[in-house]
Amino acid sequence: MNHIEWSDKCTKAFGELKTALTQAPILQTPNFNEPFILEIDVCDYGLGAILSQEYDNQQFVIEYASRTQTAAERNYFPTEKEALAIYWATKHFRPYLEGTMIYIRSDCRALQWLLDTKDSSGRLARWAISLSAFNIVDIKYKPGKINTNCDTLSRYPLPPQLTLLNTTSSPPLLNIWDNCTLLDDIRTEQYNDARLKPIVDILSNPTHPLHHKFHPPFILINGILYRYRSP
Repeated sequence: MNHIEWSDKCTKAFGELKTALTQAPILQTPNFNEPFILEIDVCDYGLGAILSQEYDNQQFVIEYASRTQTAAERNYFPTEKEALAIYWATKHFRPYLEGTMIYIRSDCRALQWLLDTKDSSGRLARWAISLSAFNIVDIKYKPGKINTNCDTLSRYPLPPQLTLLNTTSSPPLLNIWDNCTLLDDIRTEQYNDARLKPIVDILSNPTHPLHHKFHPPFILINGILYRYRSP
């Protein structure tokens, strides 16, 4: 086996590569007039998912997601784990996926049955009912050897959420917004976005003839555009 020398230059290049994966042009804002592609993968202990869209025959990432399986989930059969990944991913990306067309890609050939299952009980039935609320156009097989992006996420999942203990004492509060420019940055970026600025302009004028068309589902709060969805 060849010896690998990892230098500071390698560390710097690796960091730049990771940064590039989380910025434009690889990472893009969603276009709700276009369908979404949901790629999923599982391993023995994790779930991974990538939400993306295609523009000009090129696929761009909207968001990455991963999580660790619970102790009970690790005992599921492989196909059940793949079904769990779809159920979890659609819940996680629900604000993007409601009312849009969805194409699911997985390295499991047997998942189409989940949409057609007639099982009236158990967790698979609950998952199928949940998925019926989405406009899933199809579930297609994507070989694992070319599904390496999701494979990486599932093998390096985020740790499970921590459970906070109840306490009778009030925790110390820290105001992080005094010097935070995040909301200003969001407001500026929305105003400069060719797709969002017209909506902002319309909602800023209640007498605009198209105001009723965008409100709801969109709402303007302190100059920032939000998309409302029912719980």
